[in-house]
Amino acid sequence: MKIELRSIEHHPSFSEEPECYSAALWIDGACIGRVSNRGTGGADDFHGDHATFAKVDGWCRLNLPRWSFPGPDGEPGAEHETDLEMHCGTLLARHVGMKQMQRDLRANLMFREPGDRAHYMVKVRTPAKTTDPAVQIRLLAQYPGAIILNALPKDEAWTNYSECSE
Repeated sequence: MKIELRSIEHHPSFSEEPECYSAALWIDGACIGRVSNRGTGGADDFHGDHATFAKVDGWCRLNLPRWSFPGPDGEPGAEHETDLEMHCGTLLARHVGMKQMQRDLRANLMFREPGDRAHYMVKVRTPAKTTDPAVQIRLLAQYPGAIILNALPKDEAWTNYSECSE
């Protein structure tokens, strides 16, 4: 099942506990309504086809990975189902993170070294230099084996970026 948020309006300045946002909820290529949160501590609101929403929520609970918070001693806590509201939060976090990554990639040459859980940014004078092969070759000469995020497809760059941002 393909679950997407489209036409996302994110308002970080209005967010207290959950993110303040509004988005169209699309399931398998069809819009079933809008999902939103006022950002003041309540659950997400849904306006639209409630029967489809309930069906998708059930699918999420059965098919998406369960999650838990670590306990006080680092041991795994109780597991919880991933419902549609939690999944929408995950999709929103990816959207916000991707936008930040794209801003960082436009202004910096970003890379990570193999086995390192951090990414590094080298400020460049002009945005065109972030994709200049000569600049990337010089970086690789200084850091052999480095993974240059600017040279990767967007989804692969996101995987590397998000692993370092955890």
